[in-house]
Amino acid sequence: MKNHPAFPAHGFASLFAAVLMSCAIAYGQWNSTTPLPSPRWYPGCCACDGYVYVTGGEQSGVGHNTVWYAEVQPDGSLGVWESATSLPAGRMYHGCVAHEGYLYVTGGYGNGSYRNTVWYARIQSNGSIGSWATTTSLPAARDGIGTVAHNRYLYVTGGYDGTRDYTTVWYAPFGDSGTLGAWDSTTAMPAVRRCHGSCAHQDYLYVTGGFTMGALPRPYNTVWYAEVRQNGSIGSWETTTNLPAARYGHPCCAHDGQLLLTGGQTAFSYYNTVWHGHIGDSGVVDLWNATANLPETRTGHGSCVDNGYLYVIGGVNSSGNLGTVRYARIDSLVGIESEPSELNKRQMCLKVNPSVIGLGPARIDYQIAGDNRIPVSLNLYDASGRLARTLVNRELTKGRYHIYWSPPGPGTYFLRLSTPFAAETKKVVVSGR
Repeated sequence: MKNHPAFPAHGFASLFAAVLMSCAIAYGQWNSTTPLPSPRWYPGCCACDGYVYVTGGEQSGVGHNTVWYAEVQPDGSLGVWESATSLPAGRMYHGCVAHEGYLYVTGGYGNGSYRNTVWYARIQSNGSIGSWATTTSLPAARDGIGTVAHNRYLYVTGGYDGTRDYTTVWYAPFGDSGTLGAWDSTTAMPAVRRCHGSCAHQDYLYVTGGFTMGALPRPYNTVWYAEVRQNGSIGSWETTTNLPAARYGHPCCAHDGQLLLTGGQTAFSYYNTVWHGHIGDSGVVDLWNATANLPETRTGHGSCVDNGYLYVIGGVNSSGNLGTVRYARIDSLVGIESEPSELNKRQMCLKVNPSVIGLGPARIDYQIAGDNRIPVSLNLYDASGRLARTLVNRELTKGRYHIYWSPPGPGTYFLRLSTPFAAETKKVVVSGR
């Protein structure tokens, strides 16, 4: 049986005595910035080196070939949208990613047909792009796919070909000068999906929600993840914490240990919800949390991350196609406040409210001081002093943070927040109710 590390011998004796101030989180607000030149539904969207790109998309029943880009300003807003080299043909429901100075557009629907084309173009230093070229086509035509660039490979998941939905997962290596090598198949998803969210974080690939078509669209709240191997293939798909509700048409982005999902729809409703899920040990998503809603409902929009900001672009709702662009600082959305309140030189604070809790998720607030990034750990110990779980183990700058923790069962536990300079411990009693 594996031994569990014991609670540090000096743990209880070295606590910082203090009356904790409130560590409540003020969620960030969504801001408006430069709208698209024209509304777009199911465009491709990505960010690269301080620019945001939008490719194709539907308007007035037509898939367009427009490519627009805007520079990210220091405050997170976007500059004027400029026109770049148009796609070779109109596309919607396609994938769009950037990788090492190249922009890629995969599959989609255009000119009345489902497509397997893959185009790429060089991104110039001023944000514009060069001519589009064709590289290795997908093994089959698909739209409603997930497209993810990770390490040296491009991944395409699921999708629809006009007849049926698929579980397929394909991957191809990035070659020299932007080309792709041959596509290969790897571990298929547990079930068919289209218009799902997809992204990668560290060495894991994620697929969230999506739908299949019957008499009506059937949306799902499943979240799957699979480890990415060094040769580009992926391991078996595992199920982790479900979304709070079923969704499709929602983009999924990853940033600094969080998955970020915005908007989406079911068969009859559009949503403005924003959820973030903390990625824990071995790729598991610990818990989904709601944060500041978008100003309006939307689905089929683009979303991307650049320089700590999350962007939501275009889409559609009951009012029609959208050209609006919203953005928010990610650390405020996920419960981090960049400037902590006065800590009276205590370096940190830790708060569980209340200190006697039930078996449901409990919010843990903590706060770090100091001017530099430092290692921070938050460990859970049982009543005997054995380490039960590591909840946080990462480098952080000063700020306010929170996570949610679901107790494994009734009993007495101790939460210990540690940095190289200080430590603090709180007792938590789980009542079992």
